[in-house]
Amino acid sequence: MLIDGAGDKEKTTKRMKVMETVGQEKLSESMWMGYLDARCHSYLQSRFDVYEDSLPQVIAYSPHNNKWVPMIGTFSESTFSQFIIKLKKTNLTPNSLAIPIVILDIDCHALFKKLYEEVDKND
Repeated sequence: MLIDGAGDKEKTTKRMKVMETVGQEKLSESMWMGYLDARCHSYLQSRFDVYEDSLPQVIAYSPHNNKWVPMIGTFSESTFSQFIIKLKKTNLTPNSLAIPIVILDIDCHALFKKLYEEVDKND
């Protein structure tokens, strides 16, 4: 899962394209990819030790056993590819979560639009 918060649509699109390209080649059927905007889903940041200064961050999360593993390194096709290979070989030590993750259905676009409208009113 790519957790991002830069608000740079072009960079996020490129990152997702890398994930899609590498994923098609390397992911098993039991693995899937997703994207979360950390600005909109800030309630998850501390659960995965992800903060504004560490974005973008890629994590592997297993809802079956409530464990997660962060990708270490700068986001690139090669680091993401190596991360997937290590995951499949289970060469990574997972972190445990006390409570399962629930991802809320939030309309991030509408949320930010409303926030920007409020800022414009106050200027």
